[in-house]
Amino acid sequence: EIRKTASLSSDCKARDVGLLTSGDRNQFAEARGEILAHDPSNARSFRDVEDCLFVLVLEDATDVSMQDRSYTALTGADGSNRWFDKHQIIVDANGGLGINFEHSIQDGMTWNRWLQEAWHDMQGSDSGFSPLPKVETEFGDVEPITWNLSDTSLSNIQKAAQLAKEQINDVDMHVLEFNDFGRNLVKTWKISPDAASQMAMQLGYFKVHGKPGATYEACAMKNFWHGRTETIRSCTIESTEMCQAFLGNESDDVKREKLLKAAATHVKVAKGAQTQSGTHRGVDRHLTALKNIAELNGKDLPFFKSEGYIKSNCFVLSTSNVTTPFYDLFGFGAVVPNGYGFGYQTLPETLPFCITSYRSSPETDSKKMADAVAESLHDFKRLF
Repeated sequence: EIRKTASLSSDCKARDVGLLTSGDRNQFAEARGEILAHDPSNARSFRDVEDCLFVLVLEDATDVSMQDRSYTALTGADGSNRWFDKHQIIVDANGGLGINFEHSIQDGMTWNRWLQEAWHDMQGSDSGFSPLPKVETEFGDVEPITWNLSDTSLSNIQKAAQLAKEQINDVDMHVLEFNDFGRNLVKTWKISPDAASQMAMQLGYFKVHGKPGATYEACAMKNFWHGRTETIRSCTIESTEMCQAFLGNESDDVKREKLLKAAATHVKVAKGAQTQSGTHRGVDRHLTALKNIAELNGKDLPFFKSEGYIKSNCFVLSTSNVTTPFYDLFGFGAVVPNGYGFGYQTLPETLPFCITSYRSSPETDSKKMADAVAESLHDFKRLF
C-alpha cells in the first residue's frame, strides 16, 4: 500500500497545499479559508488530513550524516512534502526514520510514551506497559487527496514556498555527537548527568558570550492533573560562579568545588520545579497565569513590564533533555532571535546535542557554541 501511495503522489510544489502550514498560522488560516470558499469539495481534503492522527512522509532524501538527517527532519529541506500542523513520521529513501512533532496540542511525554511502547514491542522487550494489541487492518483502496485551487491559492502557495525557503535557510543547526564519554562516567563524578550537561551549556554560553544567559529547561508535569510543563531555570547564582571560576585563575580544587555546588543546586531547582516543593519551586506557569488574568481584567501590573521580568523570560538558552534508547538525536528551533535551541540526551556512553540558532542574528553561532560545550565537558572531566 505504501508503494502504491508513493506512485500516486505528486511532486508539483506549485500545488502543494502543505506548504501553507510552514509559515504564520494566521496567514494559513486565511489561505485555508480561501481554498474552502473557492470549492466546498476541498473541505473533504482538509478533513482527511486534519482528522488523522499523524501523516506519513515518504522522503526522497538519502541523507547519511546525522547533521543532514536532523536538518531534513526538522525543516523539510525546503518545506514541501510536509504538513507542519500534524505529527509527521518521516521515512527517508535509506529507511531512516524521523519524527517532526507538532507541539501545540500536547507535550513530548505523550508521544515519547507511544514511541517507547512501539519500539519495545518491535524489539520484543519490556516497555513497562502492557503489550500493544495486534490489530488486523484493512487499508482499502488508496485515494489521492485532490484540491481545486484558485489563482489566489496558487499565489499563496508560491509565497509560502518562498517564505519557507528563507526561514529554513536562516536555521543554523550544528549536531554535536559527543562520543568521548556519557552518563556512566559522569556518575562517577557524583554529579547528575543532566546537571553536568546543563552546566556544560552554561559554561559554553559564558565562553562564547562572556555572560550568563536566561535558561529554560523543559520539565514534564504529568504527575499533576492536566499537568503539562514547568520551567527549570538552570542559570543560577551558583552556575554563574562556576563559570567565573573556570574562566578565571582559580585552582582545580576551587573549580571542582564550584562545579559540584552548581550541579547540586541544579538538582534542587529541577526537583522543586517538578514536585512544586522545597525552596526552588517552579514559578513560571504561575506567573504566566497571573499575567494573563491581569490582562483579561484590564489590569496593568508594572512587574510584568519590568526589565528584570522581561530579560528573565528572554530564554537565550532553550533546552530539553529527551533521553531514550530509540532516538539518535532530538532537536528544535531556538525560541528567541538571538538564542539557541538545545535538544540533548544523556546516554550511557555518549552525550549528543542538537544545537540551533539563526544565521540572521549577529550574536549567535551554533558551531562555535557546540565547540564550547564540548570543551567544557572536557574541562569537567579533567577535574576528576
